[in-house]
Amino acid sequence: LATQEKEVALEIAIRSITKDADLNQRQITAILKAYGQDAPTILKADPYRLIEEVSGIGWRSADAIAKVVGYPQDGPQRVRAGIIYTIGDAGSTAGHLYLGVEELAVQSARNLGVELEVVERGVAEAIRAGDLMEYRKEVDGPIDVGLTASVMQEHAIAGKIIRFRTVTPETEAHIDVLAEMWGVATEAEGGEGGVGSGDGEAESGAAGGDQPGPGRPASGGHH
Repeated sequence: LATQEKEVALEIAIRSITKDADLNQRQITAILKAYGQDAPTILKADPYRLIEEVSGIGWRSADAIAKVVGYPQDGPQRVRAGIIYTIGDAGSTAGHLYLGVEELAVQSARNLGVELEVVERGVAEAIRAGDLMEYRKEVDGPIDVGLTASVMQEHAIAGKIIRFRTVTPETEAHIDVLAEMWGVATEAEGGEGGVGSGDGEAESGAAGGDQPGPGRPASGGHH
């Protein structure tokens, strides 16, 4: 009985904190399951953690909680989450695996409602932290960036396609582009047809929620 009373009291506390964030019962339950007694503290300190750690919580829900608890609009965790959301959304809605650094910064600043300079610093930090991966189509060309998790998934898929080479003529051109992008040789070029060690290894990226995010790999490509 005492345990049940504590759980009820904790749920009431969470509901009180998030009362204007419009969370449903499933989301409240998921927060309780993920954090237990620490939930109120985490919600107030960094609601953007929920995107990566709580099922059913994405950018919009986390941002709603952040506004309720008074998290700074230009706070580092909000900027990071907004950047990841923006590039993930570009992948899910327009099929862009990569975005130009400037394009990502401008779109993110618009979504976040903060100064462009703040987001530019955030993009640079996301690259350093490994959330984003740089890609340059030409040696002296502009730098594009993609979500590390999405890029590595594309890398793995490309490796499998190239190894098995069971493709139709319509996909030949796309495979050749992927092979060139990742610096691998196809069987037709005399290579072993694998990517890296061929064991399917991939670097881990950030995890996402119910909206596009680091754990929601984007499909398609910008190039």
